[in-house]
Amino acid sequence: MKIKLILGIFLYILYTFFWYPFDAFAGNATAASCSAADIQTAINTVANGGGGIVTLPTCDVEWGNGDRICIDSDDDLYFRGAGSSLTKIKYATGTSPGSANVTCPVNGTMNQSNYSIFVQGAGVREVSGFTFDGNTGGATVVNGITVRQCGGSSDAERRACQTDTNTSQRFTDIIIEGLSADERGIYL
Repeated sequence: MKIKLILGIFLYILYTFFWYPFDAFAGNATAASCSAADIQTAINTVANGGGGIVTLPTCDVEWGNGDRICIDSDDDLYFRGAGSSLTKIKYATGTSPGSANVTCPVNGTMNQSNYSIFVQGAGVREVSGFTFDGNTGGATVVNGITVRQCGGSSDAERRACQTDTNTSQRFTDIIIEGLSADERGIYL
């Protein structure tokens, strides 16, 4: 009897501290495709739902002019592709992210010319599992992934925020290729 009770308590603790936090997010979402619009919709769902996991499907797609995303959350957000060999995003020849505004779900509008994947917000915990190809010579991409822990309208505000924010972000299983010498893979 005591063994069953101890085993029951152990399983409860194991579930509560290891499985429950990932199942508890109300806003988990899988992007319908790897288009920038579908990915941004999934990010917005998770960010506005109190955190969770954004999952990208297996894909091999080309983004066109103006395609870019903003991974933004003040709550725990995990952004996961199917793996760097399975989720592949590339800019088509002759295209660029452009300078159109992207509305980030939490910290407002981002308007950075030729930035492809913008990561901001103290809650973004993980970005992993995809290949990003800037298509050297065929597209105009300044940075593959730009990381800022929080918003701000000036560089001074953003630097102050990054200095004051103690967060942990994990970037794993990401391949960034096809950028020319003056472009950056991950820009912090």
